[in-house]
Amino acid sequence: DQVKFRAFPIKRLYSSFLNKTIDFKFPDNPKWKPEVKKQHTITYSKPIYKTSDISIRLKKTLLKDVKTIGILRGYTPRPFLQKINNNEMKLTEVGSISALAGLLFKRRVDLIYINKSMFLSIKPDLNLIDTSSYEPMIDTEYFLSTIKHPDIIKKFDDYIKEESGHIINLINDLKSK
Repeated sequence: DQVKFRAFPIKRLYSSFLNKTIDFKFPDNPKWKPEVKKQHTITYSKPIYKTSDISIRLKKTLLKDVKTIGILRGYTPRPFLQKINNNEMKLTEVGSISALAGLLFKRRVDLIYINKSMFLSIKPDLNLIDTSSYEPMIDTEYFLSTIKHPDIIKKFDDYIKEESGHIINLINDLKSK
């Protein structure tokens, strides 16, 4: 059988997954949107990847002065939810990483909350941002999940365990290029 990987906007990914029109979801995390998932029996792999969700602001923007925050549509800015719900912070959602970075660099938002790897993938000008602190920052783990194929998740976990040495070598080879 062939596996086809398709990228979806976050909201459509959840809807497709929970409506069982896709077989697997990656990335996923049991802590993400539990209120939406509670009616489903979801099987998760062991953690595959560890990363951080970070706050990024331009130099000279103090965290205490942040009034506007930008996120990718469907992303949850957990450290800021209380302030957003209390109308102490305004939230702007966009559909792409480059659009999100544009909001920050054009000073349309004071801060963006995003996954660190995703942000660095667009190769931003780090001289413009405050790299001394990505606070608040939340460490997170990515899992593979399914509603339809729990047996394959077990096989996937077994494969990752058995082939971990080979996988580490492959990752190191890719990083050196």
